[in-house]
Amino acid sequence: MGKVERLTHKQIEQAIKRDEFRDFLEGAGHWARNHVESVVIGAVLIAALAFGGVYYLKTRNESAGKASMQLASAENQFQRSLSGGPNAANYASAAGAAFQSIKSEFDASPAGIQAELGLANVAFESGKIDEARQSYEAFVRAHSDSLLAPFAFAASAACLEALNKPSEAAEIYMSLPAKYPKAANAAAALLDAARMYDAAGNKAKLKEAVAALGALSAQNRLPEGLKSKVAAMTAKAG
Repeated sequence: MGKVERLTHKQIEQAIKRDEFRDFLEGAGHWARNHVESVVIGAVLIAALAFGGVYYLKTRNESAGKASMQLASAENQFQRSLSGGPNAANYASAAGAAFQSIKSEFDASPAGIQAELGLANVAFESGKIDEARQSYEAFVRAHSDSLLAPFAFAASAACLEALNKPSEAAEIYMSLPAKYPKAANAAAALLDAARMYDAAGNKAKLKEAVAALGALSAQNRLPEGLKSKVAAMTAKAG
């Protein structure tokens, strides 16, 4: 499995100063979609995004610095758990405990909100898919205005894929652009929907997904890194 790209705090601050933070999020999403071919993508992507920019956008004080360091430590444990090996379970357990501590201490702050996602990610990676799905759905309900909400929404679909419920997962992917019109991962979600419809042999739905991708392309919202995959799917749709 590929590794999700990370950006340094300095790069995050520079992106904020240029008022290009949404582009920053989009770039991270595109990289991940191009390098990770697994249903875990939703969870891993959120893990990468959760530790970083949104927190910098909203907090600058001493408490924020403490929370940032704790998030970095928790995220490091989580990333180690993804590498596998005999200590993966221990790293996952440590990450879960760290995220829970952050959530308890900082509650509804940006750090606490990000810790919610961390806990969902740990549940997903630990094979507790139902728990992870409930956590992602709860995040979407509680933080619908967050830049991370569309990624949590896609992660809930990834959970359904892991539960071998492709039809339900495809419908969630398909509905993402309507629910989040400006979402950076709209094209990726539609491509996931198309992939699943293609695998199921549902030509009508495949054509619907491809048409939606075409609409994004007409709006210049089709990421360069996805264009070849969209072209291949369009050819399959006929």
